[in-house]
Amino acid sequence: ARAATSSGLAPKITLDGGKFGGKLRLQARTDVSVRSFDVIEQVGVEEYLKGVVTAEMFPNWPLQAFCTQAVCARSYALHQRANARSMGQKFDVESSVKDQAYKGAVDKGPAADAVEATSGVILTWNGQVLRAYYSSTSGGRPGSARDTWPITRGYEYNLAGPIQAAPTGSNGARDATLGSTSPYYRWQAARSKNEAVSRLKEWGRVNGHPVKELAGLTGVTLTESNTAGRPTKFTVSGGGRTFALSAEQLRFALNQEAKGLPAIVKATRVNSGDMEVTIVGDVVNIKGRGFGHGVGMCQYSVKELADRGEQWRQIVPLFYPGAKLAKAY
Repeated sequence: ARAATSSGLAPKITLDGGKFGGKLRLQARTDVSVRSFDVIEQVGVEEYLKGVVTAEMFPNWPLQAFCTQAVCARSYALHQRANARSMGQKFDVESSVKDQAYKGAVDKGPAADAVEATSGVILTWNGQVLRAYYSSTSGGRPGSARDTWPITRGYEYNLAGPIQAAPTGSNGARDATLGSTSPYYRWQAARSKNEAVSRLKEWGRVNGHPVKELAGLTGVTLTESNTAGRPTKFTVSGGGRTFALSAEQLRFALNQEAKGLPAIVKATRVNSGDMEVTIVGDVVNIKGRGFGHGVGMCQYSVKELADRGEQWRQIVPLFYPGAKLAKAY
């Protein structure tokens, strides 16, 4: 790391190609190795958000899309901060899509303008900060938090009403055709049977799932969908046995890296759990909708609404029916 300065701006520290304006602390990770450590930045919420919104939006998208992203990212960050601290974690949020992508210090541009324009505004439900999930492209069928993440003790926030799928048109929900400008609105991928089995077995081994015992592949059957029609559960059949996987588990399993198999790239990736799987001979064909989990805000839909002239105060509630906008500070 090294110190970096720009004319008229506070000094920054450059690390792995990014510039960071907060205080950096090294935290030993002896659970990984004696030479491993985390780099933890202590930075104010609003400054942090500028780096998140920059990472999550395309630079040529309209300002109102940036503002919408800022409100959602702020809500998620404050919820996760409280959650992390209640569990005694060493840091509040990760700088990757495990929480929110983060590019470090941002002093100016549409992200900075959007964070300032929405300063302190968050989403709430029943008086509590809403964990405002979001993804790239819902494909016209939103996901439900309850079907995507744990809902056991400590994860009750995933049962919040505004982050469950609502049928298109209910509660003022968005038009199902929104997001169609996304390159991932509809997509296709394929695997050979052997490749699919290898990836499914390896994912099962890594995650302690019974599908690690899969022998052959005879079918991948949709068994349950949510109220918006988005798949939530599948059954994988092979070798005379069946294995139940959630839609998100199936997505990750089909993308699992495995020894001896080519790396998953953009052209071969299964982009969401909203898929239809058919097997023809030795080929597993996958047709799908959207990119990501589909819960909450859809970024491409927001971009299209902003292009139509909609303002962020009207856009945000469309993706979280029943939630309220409020000032956190």
